[in-house]
Amino acid sequence: MPRSKYYRILGLSASASPQEVKKQYRKLVMQYHPDRNSSANAEEKFIQLSEAYDIIINNKLPAGIQPNSPEAIKKDRAERMKVARQRFKDQEMRERLENERYFQFLTSGRKWKTLKILTVAGCILTAMLLLDIVLPKHYEQDEITEYRLQIGNAPGGKLLSLAKTRKGNYYWIGNMTSSLFSKTRLISIEKSWFFHSPVQIITRDKIQPEYFSTHFTFYSVTWLLVVFFLAPLFTVLYKRKTIGFTFIFHFCYYTVSALMLIFLITNNRWAHILTFGFI
Repeated sequence: MPRSKYYRILGLSASASPQEVKKQYRKLVMQYHPDRNSSANAEEKFIQLSEAYDIIINNKLPAGIQPNSPEAIKKDRAERMKVARQRFKDQEMRERLENERYFQFLTSGRKWKTLKILTVAGCILTAMLLLDIVLPKHYEQDEITEYRLQIGNAPGGKLLSLAKTRKGNYYWIGNMTSSLFSKTRLISIEKSWFFHSPVQIITRDKIQPEYFSTHFTFYSVTWLLVVFFLAPLFTVLYKRKTIGFTFIFHFCYYTVSALMLIFLITNNRWAHILTFGFI
C-alpha cells in the first residue's frame, strides 16, 4: 500500500505535518471508536486509522506485518482490533504525559513567577484605575492652536473632531462646536488623579463654561482595562489542566504584559504612580 494511502485514510494530504496527523487521528479515532460508534464499519475504520497513524508517525506496522504481505491480509480481525485498542491507549497515555509535562512547565519556574508578578501589578493598576474615577481631578491650562471638525466617529456613532493644543497634545473631542475655538481658544483639560488621563475639555474665559468629552483615551476604556489587568489574577486562581487555561495563560503572558507596558510607558504613567498622582 503506497504511503500516501495512509494519509488518505486520515483524510489528509501527503504533505500534512506530524502535528496535523496527530490532531486528525485524535478526532477520527474518537468518532469511530467501537465503544462510541456501533455502526457496521466502525471497527474496520478504527483499525485502519490506528494502523495508518502507526505507519505515518512511527514508520512501522506491528511486529512481523508489512503492507500487502500475506501476513497482513490474513491477520485475525480480533487480533488487529486488540492491537488497535492498545495503540489507542498508548497514544492517550503519551498525550496525558505530554499534557502533564507542559502543565508543570507553565505552572513552575520563570513563566509562573512572571505571571504572579503580572497578577500583583494588575491588581495595583486596577485599584488605581477605579480610584481615578472617584478621586479629585487635575486641571491643566492649554490653548487650541489647530482643529479639524467632524473627521471621525466614536464607537457609538458620535461625530468626532481633532484638536491640537499649544503644548503639542492632540485630543479627539465629541460634539465639538465653535464655542470651543471662537473668540478665545483657551481651555482647561480635566485629567484623572493617578494617571493624568484626559477626561474632558472645558472652555475658559466665557460667561458659561462648556464641557466636551474626550475619546480614544485610556480613561474612556477604564472598565475594559480592568478586565485585562485582572486576567492574570483569574489565571492564577483558575489553574486547571485544560486548553482554556493554556490559552488564557499565554494571553496574559504575552498580550496583557505588553498592554501593561504600553500603558505605563505612554504619557509617563509610571512616574505618576511613583508620585501617587501629584506629578
